[in-house]
Amino acid sequence: MPRTETARAPAVWLGAMLALAPPALLVCWQGVTADESHGGPASQAASQSSSSQGASHPSSAPASQSAENRGHLTQLPQLSKVSPDFPDFERLHQALRLLQAGHYAEADRLAAALAADANHPMPRAWLVAAQARQYLRQFPAAAEAYKSFLAASDTPVGREYVQRQLSLCEAAAEPPAGDSSLPSLRLTAQDRKELAVVEANEVVQTSEHFIVTARNAKLAKLIDQEAESALKRVCGLILGGQEYPHRVRIHVWVDRKDYLTHASGALNWSGGSFTLTRDAGVVNRRIDLAQLDGKKALSLATIDRATPHELCHLVVAEFFGDAPCPLFLSEALAMLAEPQLDNDRLLLAGTALAGKGKIPLADLLIVEAGRIDKPDLFYAESYSFLLYLRQRMGEKALAAMIENVKNGSPLAEALQRALHSPEDPDFLKLLQAAWEKYAIDQAQYIRALRSPATKPAG
Repeated sequence: MPRTETARAPAVWLGAMLALAPPALLVCWQGVTADESHGGPASQAASQSSSSQGASHPSSAPASQSAENRGHLTQLPQLSKVSPDFPDFERLHQALRLLQAGHYAEADRLAAALAADANHPMPRAWLVAAQARQYLRQFPAAAEAYKSFLAASDTPVGREYVQRQLSLCEAAAEPPAGDSSLPSLRLTAQDRKELAVVEANEVVQTSEHFIVTARNAKLAKLIDQEAESALKRVCGLILGGQEYPHRVRIHVWVDRKDYLTHASGALNWSGGSFTLTRDAGVVNRRIDLAQLDGKKALSLATIDRATPHELCHLVVAEFFGDAPCPLFLSEALAMLAEPQLDNDRLLLAGTALAGKGKIPLADLLIVEAGRIDKPDLFYAESYSFLLYLRQRMGEKALAAMIENVKNGSPLAEALQRALHSPEDPDFLKLLQAAWEKYAIDQAQYIRALRSPATKPAG
């Protein structure tokens, strides 16, 4: 993944990136200085041998290698060449073994003590402390450890990796622009119970952009708040951050039966729908949702997914007007408007693109409604491709590209212009290759994130 994209990655990727990082950590250790070895520098031959070995293991190694790579943490060639009278040599190896075993807090304590020792400081031990803190998601503290290493190290080897990790930690330590977690995760069991109550009368909750009608006052307020939050994301994606000048009515029906009875044109399997109609010059904007799921419990999908998804569809439909919007773009935008990355879709897309069952990009761009052979894969690849475009070109350029498509530019031409690519008959093939690499890397990170080997012990 290009560094500019990695630096924007949300905090959720950091654990997975760390699982792939130890080879680069080894590179950073290759330049053990005479100061740190107290007169016992590594031999030149060993240094050359290890440098070539380290170069063959980039920090973005496949996730399948992560367990093996972590095993290398206790096999640092240069350290074996350090003078035997180096007093903290064994303690340094102990810190590395603790890191490898997943005892991150202990590794951090030991490594930090070695790095800051008043008599024999070992600045490179800050790397072990920094990695341990990253695993513990103590990002501000990890950033400080990386800074301490950079301040004390005069070797250029490995600095790029360390600086990249420092940028990730600093970005993770920054409070996100708006809460990016799923709304349902912020609800207690009592909240969910209260939000599932069907009250006798309808209540109406109003805000700047929404009029929400529901049979639960607390739910109406929550849907209103989440809709306002989602609208900001949607405007950033489609309108280049411009304000949305209209009001939307949101009807939250009691259950699916009630929803299907009142939502005009809603599909039987849908969890939400939108309508955009014009009557005597008046534009009516409406979203229909359901309060309860099939088990008569609060529908978490309504809060987490359906509200932002249908809102985005509504804004896209109004933005394009009579102009056709490519199906992949409409659906991908709606998925991207949801508050949290969908790792399941990204994993599916990356896995398919690495194998033989993929939908080629040229085909993905022209799929039409009602003609989707592989629905799950179509949604996953659409989501992955648009996420790739957004991270590569940024939200403003993406919004400009969408407007060009609305104004009649062929999709491939709009993509080429937005990516500042020269005319090339093989443009889509080249773009597919770049996207595939990105998507496969993402899938590898997700597998590493979900692997027991990357989870903290205990």
